[in-house]
Amino acid sequence: MAVSDSRLFDDRDVTSWRVVGDEMLGTKPKRWLTPDGGNAEELWLMKDRTFSIGNKFGRYPKGDDWSERIAAAVAAAMEIPAAHVELATKRGESHAPVLGVISKRIHSQDESLVHGNELLQDYRGTADAWDMTGYSPQAIRRALDGAGPLPGTTWDTAWELFVAYLLLDAVIGNTDRHPENWAAIDAGDSTSRTLAPSFDHASCLGFQLSSVDKAERLASNDQNVHPETWASNAKTHFEGKPKTTQVAIESMSTLSAAGAQNLLNRIPTQRELDELVDAVPEHRMVEADREFAKRMLRDNVRRLTVVSH
Repeated sequence: MAVSDSRLFDDRDVTSWRVVGDEMLGTKPKRWLTPDGGNAEELWLMKDRTFSIGNKFGRYPKGDDWSERIAAAVAAAMEIPAAHVELATKRGESHAPVLGVISKRIHSQDESLVHGNELLQDYRGTADAWDMTGYSPQAIRRALDGAGPLPGTTWDTAWELFVAYLLLDAVIGNTDRHPENWAAIDAGDSTSRTLAPSFDHASCLGFQLSSVDKAERLASNDQNVHPETWASNAKTHFEGKPKTTQVAIESMSTLSAAGAQNLLNRIPTQRELDELVDAVPEHRMVEADREFAKRMLRDNVRRLTVVSH
């Protein structure tokens, strides 16, 4: 559904922004940029939209640009601290424009980011980000003991805030909360440690399926290929690969009844979620992508509501 230009997400032109350096973590092409004429300490990570090849649908652009932008908007609607993300375009004279997103650095120059695999090393016996042995919400809770929530927020503990991140994952169907996709922030004087805002949420909302595939699934009479089935199969990186909804519900059960209800009350209405999906410009997201994402969100929220009651 088309919406008025005033309600669309901004698409930032970063062509003139200065490249500061590459980001080595992860598998996507990423580089740190600083705005032209802006504060040199203001850094944004540019993530190019990626492409899928080698299947029956040929080469096609994935939706990891719009999925990450929608995820950031859902986090904001739930008042969950998360990286500031904008759609971004970099133009070139000898090639087509590069579409992607920019994500603002979540810590200051005087602070350091300590990723989850480092925090968990004492509890798992390894700092290998891709060894999921012993990787669980319970291990994360122990690793965050002594860390605080973000200053200026209403969360009582770092663990309560992390449970909110797990609920966000369940709402959007984020399957990529591996040990390098969450972190703590250490103060420059090493006197305090707080849980960092949530970040890197692109692996959600069926971003990896082609638009043609989604259109076929939406038109099919086979419920096994519908977005609701795709949504219900979303699995985490935790040991044993439990599903996102299961992890969120079990983690909320560690909170007080009032704390868990407070989190559930933060989930946007379906109308609000639909509006966030519709805020993606049409040149980024076609109608099949939109309908598939909306139905995934609707079913994720339904299952969270049913199970929690």
